Amino acid sequence: MIPKAIIALKADNGCFWSVINYSDRDNIEAAKSSLDSSCHFLLLTATSGKVYIKTPQNKYLSRFHRSGIDYIEPAKDVPDVFCEFQLHSQDGKVFFMADNCKYLSRIHRGGIDNIEAYKKQIDVYCLFEVVELKNEMIPKGIIALKADNGHFWSVVDCFGRKNIEAAMSSPDSNCQFLVLPASNGKVYIKTPQNKYLSRIHCGGIDYIQPAKDKPDVFCEFLLHSQDGKMVFMADNGKYLSRIHRGGTDNIEAAKGQIDVFCLFDVVEFQNEMLPKGIIALKADNGHFWSVVNCFGRDNIEAATSSLESSCQFLVHPSTNGKVYIKAPTNKYLSRIHRSGIDYIEPAKDELDVFCEFQMHSQDGKVFFIADNGKYLSRIHRGGIDNIEAYKEQIDVFCLFDS
Repeated sequence: MIPKAIIALKADNGCFWSVINYSDRDNIEAAKSSLDSSCHFLLLTATSGKVYIKTPQNKYLSRFHRSGIDYIEPAKDVPDVFCEFQLHSQDGKVFFMADNCKYLSRIHRGGIDNIEAYKKQIDVYCLFEVVELKNEMIPKGIIALKADNGHFWSVVDCFGRKNIEAAMSSPDSNCQFLVLPASNGKVYIKTPQNKYLSRIHCGGIDYIQPAKDKPDVFCEFLLHSQDGKMVFMADNGKYLSRIHRGGTDNIEAAKGQIDVFCLFDVVEFQNEMLPKGIIALKADNGHFWSVVNCFGRDNIEAATSSLESSCQFLVHPSTNGKVYIKAPTNKYLSRIHRSGIDYIEPAKDELDVFCEFQMHSQDGKVFFIADNGKYLSRIHRGGIDNIEAYKEQIDVFCLFDS
């Protein structure tokens, strides 16, 4: 019955459990009529079939007895018996029993709707609706992340390995990331080089590195918002933070509490690389992408050594920072899977997901990623230089002059 994702809990008054800050403490109240990050909770398995309830700030909810009242507060870094709750369901809703054997209930007290461990019997005030959050905060399209030092997260080569650092004062292709939904309401972060960011523990430090071709638990991050900025929590329960270490500004999974170094501005790329007007794309063999008729169908090949009308393409913006490419035949280029090969063909009158390409730059050239996550590349096959969605890693055959 334990929800596997970030949830919100709606009380009988139609408002959500929220973390409300007072000068001396945080309190849990049924206070917000619409969801924000203060309403996000994770339910975790405790002992004896009980559960812990954890906030985005990495605090465990606990029963606190103060002035005769059993408040529920996000107060503990390490859970204890006061953080354990029995979880049950009734009429499609959930209810919780605290360690004092009282049910959590909305209690209207002094104009505030506290959540308290108060009731001996279940009533309507003890029943809470579970809302599983589809992470609507996930940015759409290619983004950059700006740290508190005004610099952007960047993929930086560091002694033979790639590292994520807040290093670039203006974004370039090394600063472009995609945020993708993972399981349990978490996210993956992917680089233009098709690598997943992962927590890598080395020498006592939890680096963030673009290290994985296939995501695992170390690539999963909880994504929250605070003050209009993004916060990420790694699998070790620590917040990603800018850490100045040895003259570099690493991004590390280092902080137990959120501070200014953990907050990142999201900059959505308006694809400034998008060429204006008709372009030609020259492959590493010195030949241009061309529309070539091949046994009754049109194919894209790096086939023509001098420019002609079959080499003229238009690049149009798509959704999520991607692009469409239109051929001189007025057809859209599409990935077409045939006999185990992912050809690129000018095949579609109507656009679909197979016509969408991520477009990035490297070393003054452009490269494209198809919907299958593979890089477009010149592939010499049967005496022909096809353009195919083939490569998992960028090489010289994936880079095109435009």
